[in-house]
Amino acid sequence: MTTEQVSPTAIRITALDAESVQESINEAVGLLILAALERPSSGILLTRHDHSTYTAELSSDVPYGQTLEVRSDGVHLPESPLLRAAV
Repeated sequence: MTTEQVSPTAIRITALDAESVQESINEAVGLLILAALERPSSGILLTRHDHSTYTAELSSDVPYGQTLEVRSDGVHLPESPLLRAAV
């Protein structure tokens, strides 16, 4: 499991198992919630690149106070159990 801060408002998550993915997403979303408090025009966008790689970032395309999960091809995913546990 690795998390890499790729910018002040974006974190890349790589994990090999579902438990590690969940832990990493929770950690990343928690950090971004704190960052969003200083930038109240952005919500959190969680992009799933594949089953083990995600990017979590602040995005002005997501309303403040919300988290949206999308696939890397831009398709919005239904509410995810990953996100329910993270917020």
